[in-house]
Amino acid sequence: ISSSINISSLSVNNYKILKSYHEEYSVLYIQTNNIAYFDLIARYPELYKSLFNRFRLKQEHIHIITLYPLFYELLIKLKPHLQEKFDRLNFHKYPQDMNLDDDSPLLCGHLRIGRNPSNPKDVAFPHRESMNTTVLKFLLSRPGRVFITTDSGEVQQLARKLFATKNNEPSRLIEINGTIAHIDRDWNYLGCESLEKTILDFHALSYCHLAVISKSSFGHLAAMRRINPYEELYLYCEGIKKINNADDYNSYKYSTC
Repeated sequence: ISSSINISSLSVNNYKILKSYHEEYSVLYIQTNNIAYFDLIARYPELYKSLFNRFRLKQEHIHIITLYPLFYELLIKLKPHLQEKFDRLNFHKYPQDMNLDDDSPLLCGHLRIGRNPSNPKDVAFPHRESMNTTVLKFLLSRPGRVFITTDSGEVQQLARKLFATKNNEPSRLIEINGTIAHIDRDWNYLGCESLEKTILDFHALSYCHLAVISKSSFGHLAAMRRINPYEELYLYCEGIKKINNADDYNSYKYSTC
């Protein structure tokens, strides 16, 4: 049949339905906001064959670690004013009066608390009640500059308090100014400032030498942009867990983290 169908979701559970569409229609348009579904496509020969015939992609290369950094570098580039703002944060160089070597690590925390006064439309994550203090104290115990991205103004305030310095010394804490918002849920009122902050936060996470992330595509995909994605990568899931590979990350479920 010379026709097409649009599919808005893709999962293991509906693969049989998807396969029946594949047999009936000449063209399938699959739209998803989760690039991790490329792994699913690679596992099923009917779908993988189409990718191989068109792009000559080998099956072992169709996974998030390979494809996401490639797509990001090919398709995404900061606007000049955003690049200038990012450069002013000096992620690559430490101020001389901080008494830190340029080789000192950049430590990052991605703390998605879930529903809170700064982000009231988000879902609730009951297992993340202790995440803010646990992650921040973990980063505080290590040398280096610290970057925190979060959906909570309370977490921002706590980070400023914990990393406060004496005698007007420069803080180890790097902050990107802007309004906190969740772009999937707050689009109707999002202003440029909040969207710019979200973009810069995501971009900054890929420069981390050590990252503690929440169970969330935002932190996970940003970490995948790093040259060594699983080097010094940690996940908060009722404690801080070392993540060494994709199986480690996938073994922790949203419902328990």
